Amino acid sequence: MAKSLFKAGDSVRQIMPAPIRGVVTDIRICPVEGDRLFKVEWPDADGDGVAESRFFKEDEIELDQ
Repeated sequence: MAKSLFKAGDSVRQIMPAPIRGVVTDIRICPVEGDRLFKVEWPDADGDGVAESRFFKEDEIELDQ
């Protein structure tokens, strides 16, 4: 096992992806949970020239005003 970068007593923070800003392009209902799902599309983030998108639950996004 490789040696860890961290030791007891270190101050750390969680690595989080940058928040996205995009447009809701589709709304669906999850057939299993019954939650409303919102497909959000935003500009290319990884350099491949293709816009990014994914579904979010309603409580995972907010209006960007």
